[in-house]
Amino acid sequence: LFKEMSAPPFQFTHDFGQEGQNRTVKVLVRGEKQKLLAVSQVKSFVVDDSQTVEVRQVLVPVTVKSKNGNYVRGLKKDDFQVTVNNRPVKVAFMKASGAEKFSMAQVIDVSFSMRYKIHDVLIAAEDFIKKLMTPNDRCTFVFFNQRVFDHDGFTGDLKELSERLKLRSPVSGGTALLDSVTYTLNEMNKHPGWKIMVVFSDGEDNSSYIDRYSLLKKVKKSSVVIYAINNDLKRRDDILGQICSASGGMVFPLANVKETAKVYDKIRQEIKSQYVLYFTPPKNLETAFPRFKNITVKVKNKD
Repeated sequence: LFKEMSAPPFQFTHDFGQEGQNRTVKVLVRGEKQKLLAVSQVKSFVVDDSQTVEVRQVLVPVTVKSKNGNYVRGLKKDDFQVTVNNRPVKVAFMKASGAEKFSMAQVIDVSFSMRYKIHDVLIAAEDFIKKLMTPNDRCTFVFFNQRVFDHDGFTGDLKELSERLKLRSPVSGGTALLDSVTYTLNEMNKHPGWKIMVVFSDGEDNSSYIDRYSLLKKVKKSSVVIYAINNDLKRRDDILGQICSASGGMVFPLANVKETAKVYDKIRQEIKSQYVLYFTPPKNLETAFPRFKNITVKVKNKD
């Protein structure tokens, strides 16, 4: 709610209440000797934007590691056991990375704090897609500082993607990290199949309009798996970790920007080692558990 004042002093207070609750914004206008001239408030309401749709196939990306931490490759679909809310379901089919095409968005911070780092990041980002992508895969880049720049669409043309990495604007401004993830989620949700987001940021959010709770809700409802490279190890806010964890991805710490290529390679190894499982949810699950469902994936070989 906006109030226009002819002159100060004035006071603006806001009370967002508890997490996930309805929110109230109150505006107080004060004049001489702090005399209250006007007061107004507006309440928001929890909005549930979920829709009921018929789901014929659920896609679940899975990474398997041995007890010593090495990636396990060569498994078959019969090696997996999948349950939904503790009810077993049959894996219809499985594809290993390379056989299943994906759509990927790289979200890159171009705020002022990146001015001495961006060169190394762009080189590593280009090398990353060249080593990872197959002719069936598609990628795009989303850049952000205090605002999010529109992307140019998904493409599998590596030459065109390399051209997009030649920045045409100065590396400056604040950091709208949450807005950039939200924008990219909305764009990726328009596309079916296996979807991956890779975020590089070196600072705390100071410019976003969306709040963390709304974003985390969107992440949980999306099928996009999010990985992030955190170049701010002193970051007080663990929102990157919360976003990635909610999506099924993870955060990779980066202490030295010169090690950027190595961290990108760790993400590439993670993606290349994934299996993509598909199953059809039983119809009785929809009536018994109409909201979020817990999916558990295990391998029969406990080692």
